[in-house]
Amino acid sequence: MKTLLNVVVKEARELFTPHALAPMLIVLVIYGVIGRAIRSEREKQSGPQAVLLVDRDESGFGATVSRVLDQSGFIVLPAGTDTEAALALAREDDVAWVVVVPEGTGAAVAARADAELETYGVFQGFSVAQMVKGAQVRGLLQALNDELLRERVREAWPGEDPVRMMRALSVRPHVVVRERVAEGGPELLGELVMAQTFLIPVVLLMVIIIASQMIAASVGQEKENKTLETLLTVPVSRLTLVAGKMLGAALFALVASAMFMAAMASYMGAFAPEATGAGAALLAELGLRLGWTSWFLLGLVLFLSVLCALGLVTVLAAFADDARSAQLATTPVMVLVMLPFFLTTFFDIQVASTAVRVLVYAQPFSYPFLVPRALLFGEYAVVWGGLAFLAVFAALMVFIAAKLYSGDRILTARLSLRRR
Repeated sequence: MKTLLNVVVKEARELFTPHALAPMLIVLVIYGVIGRAIRSEREKQSGPQAVLLVDRDESGFGATVSRVLDQSGFIVLPAGTDTEAALALAREDDVAWVVVVPEGTGAAVAARADAELETYGVFQGFSVAQMVKGAQVRGLLQALNDELLRERVREAWPGEDPVRMMRALSVRPHVVVRERVAEGGPELLGELVMAQTFLIPVVLLMVIIIASQMIAASVGQEKENKTLETLLTVPVSRLTLVAGKMLGAALFALVASAMFMAAMASYMGAFAPEATGAGAALLAELGLRLGWTSWFLLGLVLFLSVLCALGLVTVLAAFADDARSAQLATTPVMVLVMLPFFLTTFFDIQVASTAVRVLVYAQPFSYPFLVPRALLFGEYAVVWGGLAFLAVFAALMVFIAAKLYSGDRILTARLSLRRR
């Protein structure tokens, strides 16, 4: 055990260097700043938005438009009757939209003829925030049409509730999960579940990439600097040597994952829906919460996945000539990790074709993407099957790597794409 600890400390000391930690710290700071800026901008956009109102109609219909704008949460700024002057004022004061009530609009509405409003989107730049403002103004026009319809209903049926007459039929959406029924929309449920399960695979993807590159570079540098021959002369079990190298890289991956998870949590928090109020009640009623046991199983799956990747990279890096060619050894692992990431993102594996399901279930790096969803929906056959598969694959990779390190084969193995 002491020998294994010494090997782990040696590997960790080589990996935990300032030039290795600096990029992760920079990413942590950048993602944190971006996430905070996006949240601040979204809060600003969710607040009352200013709209310039140009009223060229003398019937008083502009007052109705102003009232509906105010009820919809807009700050109405009267801008006289000159459209060009209003547009210049909008550009000067950074107001995104101008609403114009043309002459004769009120008379057309009263006569139940076709009537139009004019809207001007004043673009100072192109961004998501500008699109959000446009959606808000389109919602305003729908609210104005609803108000006019309510007035006509009041005129035709005095004393009746116009809202009830306009909406004679309403829908109460329900969702069913594992024989549990709860009142709520499937869109909200999908967003909440995605917010809970999306971050983990992304972080794992980054951890596997970083750890694989580190251990490949370590093996390549040892072969390039001729330190591997010295290391193999030390009276240490080859299995202990391989396990120590992998655990050292796994320790570095653990620190990297914590930093990336903090960065991604700050960034994704700016987009993910908040599981508060009705959303939290919906998740609780459907039992879509990960308990301590589920988190333990998920952590075990993630740890075994990292070990599988490190074991495979250790075997492939043994055939590298130097540190540069050792990076080539990580390419197959990256392909094996990226493939299930995209398949599980764009396909529902439960209803996918047999070929897609075989492609996903037959390789070990699919299970980190499958297990979070399986834990939420109680599909423990996938969880236990994935754990068994990962454990066997990790043990096999460690065994093969130990065999490579047990003789001179590790010193003579080569992997080169150059012509001789």
